[in-house]
Amino acid sequence: MDQLNICVVGCGDIFEKSHIEHWENNPHSRIYSVVDIDPDVAKVAAERVGAEVWHTDYREAFADPKIDA
Repeated sequence: MDQLNICVVGCGDIFEKSHIEHWENNPHSRIYSVVDIDPDVAKVAAERVGAEVWHTDYREAFADPKIDA
């Protein structure tokens, strides 16, 4: 089974305290893209989880054909 490319919208406390752990430990998915309105937060989050891309506008992220969920 191929891994699903996940896009996470919002990189605040819940992302840091909950989402990262669950997505990093799931062999069937990976965090491909992150979105946050603060570009510094988005960039740091992308680096933290190894996301290939980051955005400040969810519409740009959702337009990416590589995103599965």
